[in-house]
Amino acid sequence: AEGRDVLLLMDSLTRFINRESFPPNLARRMREYFHQSKHLRLCEVQRGLLSHMPPSLKGEVSWQTNQSWLKKIWFLRNAPTQFMVELAMSLNALVYAPGDSPKVGFMYIVHRGVAIYRAKLICKGRVFGEDMILSSPHLCPHRTNTRWSKCARNGCTSAIVHRPRGGQLIISF
Repeated sequence: AEGRDVLLLMDSLTRFINRESFPPNLARRMREYFHQSKHLRLCEVQRGLLSHMPPSLKGEVSWQTNQSWLKKIWFLRNAPTQFMVELAMSLNALVYAPGDSPKVGFMYIVHRGVAIYRAKLICKGRVFGEDMILSSPHLCPHRTNTRWSKCARNGCTSAIVHRPRGGQLIISF
């Protein structure tokens, strides 16, 4: 069924491209984007399934499907399980086309491909944007002993960020 849906979508895209007479380069980029973003449609189906589950099962399933990525985030290594489950439930899948820039103020986990962030190459399984916790005036206004409540779109609840002046970052849950 999923394969059939992808074929129907690609057929619709081809008809759209032909009807509007898009230039070949734009048509190629459109096809490439839809091909690369097919997992987004799977994520939408999974979200729909999760919406029918009770909270405990929803959390367990979300954690099971996202834990491999979340365990790689250095500052969350000692986070309590419930905190990590809430974070897993708040993740949203995105695909950026070449040349697009991710919005500032969010934490991103690269699942496929590469990204350049602050002149660094970020590969599969890596995180970037976690510095938004320290750079956001809403999340860390004084840069010391600050309670923050959001990262990765409404995830991350009940954490304390502590960074003594010139000292090492300490995050406790």
